[in-house]
Amino acid sequence: MLRFFKSNSIGLVFILPLLVLLIWSDIFGVKEDNFVPLPYSMPAYALVMKVMPNLIVSGIVAMLLIIVQAFYLVYINVVYNFISQRTYLTSLLFVLISSAFLNLHYLHPAIIANIFVLFTIVEIFSSYRQPKVYKATFNAGFWVAVAGLFYINANFLILFVLISLLVLHTFNWREWTAALIGFSIPYAITLFLYYFFDKWTDLEHIIDAIVEFHSPKWHWPLAYYLYSGLLLALGIISILKLSSTYSNNKVSTRSYFTLFTTQLSLLTLVFIFVPFASIEVIVLMAVPLSYLMSNYYLSKGNNWIQQISFSILLVGFIFFYLEKFFNLGA
Repeated sequence: MLRFFKSNSIGLVFILPLLVLLIWSDIFGVKEDNFVPLPYSMPAYALVMKVMPNLIVSGIVAMLLIIVQAFYLVYINVVYNFISQRTYLTSLLFVLISSAFLNLHYLHPAIIANIFVLFTIVEIFSSYRQPKVYKATFNAGFWVAVAGLFYINANFLILFVLISLLVLHTFNWREWTAALIGFSIPYAITLFLYYFFDKWTDLEHIIDAIVEFHSPKWHWPLAYYLYSGLLLALGIISILKLSSTYSNNKVSTRSYFTLFTTQLSLLTLVFIFVPFASIEVIVLMAVPLSYLMSNYYLSKGNNWIQQISFSILLVGFIFFYLEKFFNLGA
């Protein structure tokens, strides 16, 4: 299985969507109590949900977004070549990580926001070794804000943008200013629209709901802890492997993986310390985690350890998925 997905076979272009369809098949029997939606809707997310006729349609849209994002991860690596081998393994890992929690099998705002987070990563990477990066940094800040208008916790990634500028460039206050201006514009437009249509009360309700919402983080079934612990262990192993081969990589590769590690660390802190952040953060974490784990599985080393850990990951996903599926169907 690992060897198959390490390849660049054209057949995987068809197999991956079928795999996503299989994993997301529960959406066709979805019930209102099969998920716990957020008690508030960010402005952009509220607009999208107004055109969704029912839960099944929203689930199909979410499933399609997962497929698009999975292939977009491959495209990003093709363009910036930080993983030397062209592979669909990153897409597989992204699908397994982002789709494991059945409670998120609907058009969750984090799934929509993630596409704009990917746009942010592309803008940041495009600025590498460029003499003038104001446009790229402006766009990066802009896309973070758009993501935040769907999913509130995506806003914290503006810190990721600013840290990225320090990693890829020497400090330049103009670049930081461009990023912050780009970040502020979507919110300035949103505030103007609320003012123009006299919807300040609606905005106040959204803010109050966010402040008052304390998402459950630690009262999970045992399966949640086991699967999350497995992902944590593989993430740590991948980072340790990366650090052991750090000096052997190209400067650009080292920089890009430093950014992925930074993004993963920042999102982990958001999950732990932000009261209104919960398990849905895994959708955003799936991007850097998939790249880091792919780099580990494609690196030279103890092949049998890689095979065993990958098998454990697949078996763990299957058991976790089935446990959740039958519980939800009960």
